[in-house]
Amino acid sequence: MSIKDILVQVDAGAASPGRLDLATGLARGHGAHLIGLCVFDIHRIHGAGFGTINSENSMALSEYQVRVRDDALKVAHTLETTFRERLRRDGLEGEWRLVEGRAAATVGLHARYADLAVLGQEDPDDQRISGWTAVLQQVLLSSGRPLLIVPYAGHFTQVGRRVLVGWNARREAARAVNDALPLIEHAEAVTVLAVDPHGGVGGHGDEPAADISLHLARHGLRVTAA
Repeated sequence: MSIKDILVQVDAGAASPGRLDLATGLARGHGAHLIGLCVFDIHRIHGAGFGTINSENSMALSEYQVRVRDDALKVAHTLETTFRERLRRDGLEGEWRLVEGRAAATVGLHARYADLAVLGQEDPDDQRISGWTAVLQQVLLSSGRPLLIVPYAGHFTQVGRRVLVGWNARREAARAVNDALPLIEHAEAVTVLAVDPHGGVGGHGDEPAADISLHLARHGLRVTAA
């Protein structure tokens, strides 16, 4: 499978620029269309401080939500400008999508129409993206597409050079390995780690990780079974 379109999560979090760096590098390397997705989820705004919603404070809450929406749109406009400039600078084909809706459902829906979704890990110290871990879990189960989750700590300009495959011989692992092939096709080294191996036809075989290692080697990868 070749990668022809990549979806990248763009937000106001501190890790977003680094995530965009990685996504643009992947898009450039694969000649892929890059989609910048910015999601504004008004439902994640809590009514903290308003107490029980009644006729007296419902107006205050509505006004608060309007201000939050306006502020979010201003931030999104800045993010869009940065994203479009990055496309121009790197000579990439792409598009910007600003969507208001439930984060998990929105990201999951848009991810279904891309070969790869580049999303960020939640930073516990960044309140601007609080609650994102739950969103990632739902997207993983609902999108049906491979997700590349970028850690919030560190800066990553490339992916797939030195690869560790956690292998348990189950359907999910087989699917993950297959989806990852376009990302690891130029890996310098691949190590397959058999997790709690069980022998036999329904398990890891006579030699744990040997069969999946041979499969990967046929794709031209240098593989070590551990």
